[in-house]
Amino acid sequence: MKHVQLAAKPLTPAIGATVEGIDLSGPLSDEDVGAIRSALDDRLVLFFEDQSLTPVAQRDFAARFGQLYVHPFYPGHEEAPEVMILAHDVTHRANSDRWHNDVTYLATPPQAAVLYAEEIPELGGDTLWANMYLAYETLSEPLKQLVSQLCAVHSFAKNFTPERFRALGMEDRREQMYAEHPPVSHPVARTNPATGRKALFINQDFTSHIEGVSPRESDALLRMLFEHMVQPEFQVRWRWRAGTLAFWDNRWTQHCALADYFPARRRMRRATILDHAVRWHRIERLARRLGVYDVVLVVVGSVIGSGIFRTPAVVAQRAHFPALILASWAVGGIVALFGAFVLGELGARRPEDCGAYAYLRDAFHPVVAFAYGWTALLASFTGGIAAAAVLFAGYFLSLTGLGLAPAVVAALTLGVLALVNSLGVRQGANVQSGLTLLKVAALVGLIIVGIVAHPKSHGQPILIPGSTLGAFAAFGLAMIPILFSYNGALVANFMAPETRNAALALPLGLWLGISGVAVLYLLVNAACIRVLGINGLAHTDVPVSDVLRAAAGPMGARLASLAIVVTTLGFMSNRLLTVPRLYHAMAQDGLFFRAVAWVHPRTHVPVVAVVLQAVLAMVIAFSAGYEHILNYVVATFYAFNGLLALALFVIRARDRNAGAVQVGGFRVPWHPASTVVYLLASWGVAIATCLAYPRDGLVGLAILLSALPVYVLWARSASARKLVA
Repeated sequence: MKHVQLAAKPLTPAIGATVEGIDLSGPLSDEDVGAIRSALDDRLVLFFEDQSLTPVAQRDFAARFGQLYVHPFYPGHEEAPEVMILAHDVTHRANSDRWHNDVTYLATPPQAAVLYAEEIPELGGDTLWANMYLAYETLSEPLKQLVSQLCAVHSFAKNFTPERFRALGMEDRREQMYAEHPPVSHPVARTNPATGRKALFINQDFTSHIEGVSPRESDALLRMLFEHMVQPEFQVRWRWRAGTLAFWDNRWTQHCALADYFPARRRMRRATILDHAVRWHRIERLARRLGVYDVVLVVVGSVIGSGIFRTPAVVAQRAHFPALILASWAVGGIVALFGAFVLGELGARRPEDCGAYAYLRDAFHPVVAFAYGWTALLASFTGGIAAAAVLFAGYFLSLTGLGLAPAVVAALTLGVLALVNSLGVRQGANVQSGLTLLKVAALVGLIIVGIVAHPKSHGQPILIPGSTLGAFAAFGLAMIPILFSYNGALVANFMAPETRNAALALPLGLWLGISGVAVLYLLVNAACIRVLGINGLAHTDVPVSDVLRAAAGPMGARLASLAIVVTTLGFMSNRLLTVPRLYHAMAQDGLFFRAVAWVHPRTHVPVVAVVLQAVLAMVIAFSAGYEHILNYVVATFYAFNGLLALALFVIRARDRNAGAVQVGGFRVPWHPASTVVYLLASWGVAIATCLAYPRDGLVGLAILLSALPVYVLWARSASARKLVA
């Protein structure tokens, strides 16, 4: 068609214009497209009346402005699947009368939409649009500063509920669609890269909560912003006539289609234009680069530490006979699996959040979450890393004969691993995965040796407890070191913000990882029992070394030392990959040094948090002995594990009361019984450790209590910075 002059007549001072003198049913010249784009940038929503458009013509018009989106929920027209049908009448009542942007559950939401009126009711059915530039620009300066620092989660499941799937007969597709559309995070205020103007970007349909604040703060802030965003002076209201086409910018506007025409019929067609060309200006964030395979190896690498090389002997000293030993390890695996179930459901319900810290914050209070992070920094996680570094250094020096101090070797190793994990989450995960596979290979080798090696002795008497009560007592004593050997899977949840489709990947990865570890542990113990016998196993401090020595002589002892070196190195690599994300989350909430929240713009790694973790582990490695480190690690670790089980009850109830949909669909099997078992087992280990080592228990308690005054100071500082009372 020939180029014609575009005449755009503004409708309100804030937004909207009618466009005359152009026919959209035929091909458009580049000049026409440019003129329409310019008018859209200026007025944000354009109305073209008296257009006669087939679905194919509507699709072709929209496609001139970008790639089109095929909606997964609404039906598309048979001639043009990219054009979806929005039809409502007495049999299908509209539910779209909320202010929203379209399809913000995508990582890159659409840039624009084209809506064509086919059939309009005699009364009602108007649509309103609001200018989100003005919504941001009319905020006070302190609020502008606040919202510019915040991100919010947008959820497909918040709008497309199970009830909507049932109403349309699509229940069989619900779980698949939830999995294909996990929650995403967007800045609360987005910046137009072409103009530098900011606009609010939250909406009632898809925004579930604001990240980094408590649920109460999130709800209050969202309510205030939702009310502010739709003031009449930001709006235009359009009364439809059949044959009218509306074209609006989805990035900088919101709209509300009034559902006041029931039971009359209203039929519209919409084409949605994607926004691949625009890169949003936003805070640097962690990158989603991990999958189920990575989660499995993170779980396995975190759980399998040096303990499995010593614990079989400790258990044999307490349980006394083969059936009880293997039963104890099996029950420990079941309890650990219950814990994985708890973590899996928490991860499915909060796939955007940084693990235990966020779960405790949302379930109880930010002070509980801060206490968890504080004790992790000063005791539980940092102490575990330091203990592994000290053990690694001792075995490494015995193998190599180097004349260095163990603490120096430990510090140098931690420094190298910190450097590797600062290069990128993919690089750190690859190193961690490689070391984990070596650990698994070492245990598999031990199991094979246990099958082929000749037992050191035969015909040993089986020691049977004199009573049922005695058997239960022996079982209970054996469970404490066993549960400690199964501990550590929760660090996988710290990686949720960097995991693709975390709502599914976390539960599956946790289940597979713990199940694999349980099988390995059972077979390792069976190998030790077969080769060493009960008495031999109970009277050695180095069961794995003795098993390998039985098969390979003196070389077996060196192989055992090498296996411990690989295992402890992998454990340190795992922790330096995962745990710094906890401190990064604390800093994002304003409860730690702001620098710790910094994410490198190229590697997308919280580098300061990684370095901080390594340095503090070095300090503890220089200042404390291996046994003392372990004792105050265990008590604090398991006390919070029990709180996580309790948090699941709280978060379930809160989500149920709020009508929130659980994305991913995973729920703890046999809840509440399995969850209670995990809770009681965790607190039992914490109490037993404190009773056995009261002095070290008091150190852990002092660290825990020290979190309270520190929290008050950080909370006041955060409130002053964010201007949130």
